[in-house]
Amino acid sequence: MAVDASTPALPRFLTAAEAAQFLRVSVYVLERHRAARTGPRFRRFGRMIRYAVTDLEAWAEAQAVAMGAGERPPASSPEETKRR
Repeated sequence: MAVDASTPALPRFLTAAEAAQFLRVSVYVLERHRAARTGPRFRRFGRMIRYAVTDLEAWAEAQAVAMGAGERPPASSPEETKRR
């Protein structure tokens, strides 16, 4: 994530709400991933859950899906689905 002089620096650790916003998912989705142990690494400070920005970025990168040769990306509109 590129940061310029006009962008405030992110704190090292984010709350669940901040982490969900960073990933553009709901807090519920993040909680489900945490419960299933399929989401980004987190830290527990007493009863507080915190996510390191570097862990969020690493987890998001690990979720990337490569398209194989001959595969088509999923349809993004009903018109594309009709053409298949």
